[in-house]
Amino acid sequence: MVQHPGVPERRAIQSVGLHLVGLWLCLERGLQPEDLSSTLQRVMQHPPAWRWLDPPEPNRATTIGDVIAARADGREAVAVDAFVRGVWGAWASHHDVVAGWAADARIG
Repeated sequence: MVQHPGVPERRAIQSVGLHLVGLWLCLERGLQPEDLSSTLQRVMQHPPAWRWLDPPEPNRATTIGDVIAARADGREAVAVDAFVRGVWGAWASHHDVVAGWAADARIG
């Protein structure tokens, strides 16, 4: 969702915000992926005041095509990690806002 955030309307704003909080939790706070769904459900119990964040351009360092290409030589996991970190890194100017959303939701 954060790669294709859509337009500034309520559902897109909430979805992008929630997905960014998920990236923050996993990449900055070390949350294990298997705990992400339940944690994001807790975020929605006390949702922060989401707001539109202007998306970065470009919105990634690598693409899903890089992940697919990496399958051939057994480096898919490395490519997925680079893809996810690249997307998160593209949003660096908003990392403080995302951390604040997690705090507002009583997470992190």
